[in-house]
Amino acid sequence: MFKIWRLSEAGPNNLGLACTDEGLVLGQTPLVERRAGRFVAREQREIERLLKCAYRMEVAADRLMSGLATVAAALNADDQCLARIAAEHLKLPDLPSQEACIAVETEDILIKSDRRQNEIQKASPDDPKHPGWPKGTEGGRGGKFRPKTDAEIAQEIKGRVIRIAARRALRVSALKLLRLSAEVAANVIPILDVVADAALVLDVADTVSQFWKLSTDVTAAFDFAQHGPRSFEELQVSSSGYEEFSNYGDFVKGELALEAIAKRFGSAGDGCQYHHVVTQGGANADNIPPEQLQNTNNIVRLPTLLHEAVSGMYSEPSPVKGMNMYQCLQTQPYAVQREEGLKILRRLNILK
Repeated sequence: MFKIWRLSEAGPNNLGLACTDEGLVLGQTPLVERRAGRFVAREQREIERLLKCAYRMEVAADRLMSGLATVAAALNADDQCLARIAAEHLKLPDLPSQEACIAVETEDILIKSDRRQNEIQKASPDDPKHPGWPKGTEGGRGGKFRPKTDAEIAQEIKGRVIRIAARRALRVSALKLLRLSAEVAANVIPILDVVADAALVLDVADTVSQFWKLSTDVTAAFDFAQHGPRSFEELQVSSSGYEEFSNYGDFVKGELALEAIAKRFGSAGDGCQYHHVVTQGGANADNIPPEQLQNTNNIVRLPTLLHEAVSGMYSEPSPVKGMNMYQCLQTQPYAVQREEGLKILRRLNILK
């Protein structure tokens, strides 16, 4: 039996492939898009992320890339007929549901956020992300990178906070939307009792609480960014000298005795978390004495969203094949781990 592949018509309820004025879309998400006035096929890794999200399975996009390039070329030549034929030959199934369509749109936003974050451009006097000295600057510095001003650093930190906050908010909203759509549909069935309604109310309350926490986290991170990078002493939880503890629980444990309170620091505060410069988990938990990890020279207080940015750096691939930075650093001596941990804070403009 032969399957006939057809394009869909673009619109708010579209779940299939459709040619539009803005390119080729799957549902509402472009696979071929406009950039700088021309149509281009998206990068293969982006296509694979979108299709994995769409169909809940790994999809190798190798066979699709030449077809997408043909669609882009046809759209640039204003040849709608060829564009539609090439799109049909992609043989991509429709999205299974509106919920899947929303999930793919959300993934698209996250991909484009990652794309902007990873753009690398030449130094330019007008580029706020990669500022350069103007042409003709004395000392042969024209066109080279220049140090960023405090205002530029603060804006960069804010941008990073916004990206992390947006990613978290989008994930929360997408997951809750998928869950709520099923719950609401179920609750119109008369046989469902009050227990299901109670579950729905709790789920909504949980969503509200997550967004409330997000607001607190963003406020704390922006307040931090307003004042730019800090010295290590400013990040430390105590300015009264070195203190060490036998475990992390002792560090954050609160007791009523005044002398105990002087040694304990409790919660990191609203919108903040504690960060270990030399990480405390993994192999370090077995190989490094706890007093070296749980002390006021190793634990600093960071806004939660910036702490997430730091954690993201540890998740990046390392020079050692098969290891991320977190795993790789834990094979090194304590002093090396500490220096690299401080470098990460400096790279993110958290530490001076």
